Amino acid sequence: AGRRSAPAALRVVVPGVAGPLETFVERLLTGLAARGVELTLLSAARPDTGWLRDHRIGWAFGPQPLAARALVEQVRRNGPRSAAGVLAANVRERFGGGAGGSSIPFLSGFDVLYAPWINVLTNHPHLLDAGPPVVTSCRGSLITIAPWNPDRGTLRAALPGVFASSRLVHCVSDAIASDAAGLGLDPTKARVVRPG
Repeated sequence: AGRRSAPAALRVVVPGVAGPLETFVERLLTGLAARGVELTLLSAARPDTGWLRDHRIGWAFGPQPLAARALVEQVRRNGPRSAAGVLAANVRERFGGGAGGSSIPFLSGFDVLYAPWINVLTNHPHLLDAGPPVVTSCRGSLITIAPWNPDRGTLRAALPGVFASSRLVHCVSDAIASDAAGLGLDPTKARVVRPG
């Protein structure tokens, strides 16, 4: 009789999360990590290194070291304005958001992309086609207030696409799920998990 091998850990990438973390997000992430989920936070700012180490949570961001050298050389040769183009091209190459296909090679190694804040996906829609299934959360004002703010029209316009591309959408209440359905969420994708 052969022995069964242990199932591989679920690999989850979490974009747009940086410290200091909201208490409920920290509890969610540390709880998942304690249960064996391999988490990688994807953010511009590095979370506390000790916290990452203590909970065995990874972190990744943007330009490779070689791109940083290219950026310095570009500034030296052509002045500071040229740096923005180099940086933007490198971030697009690694994390998508530009022409040339929707797949983001870095993200293909993950089983799930989880965005605790839905506006990460409305602001970066290229993440929706990055490869892994997308799960997001609807927590409050981004669903109940912001879509009706005249200054946030792009959020309201982007929500139906985010809902259509997401595999599941966590809602913190039945009322939020209902409001999200009014903004384009298929109710069969909603999962209500109330805060403790």
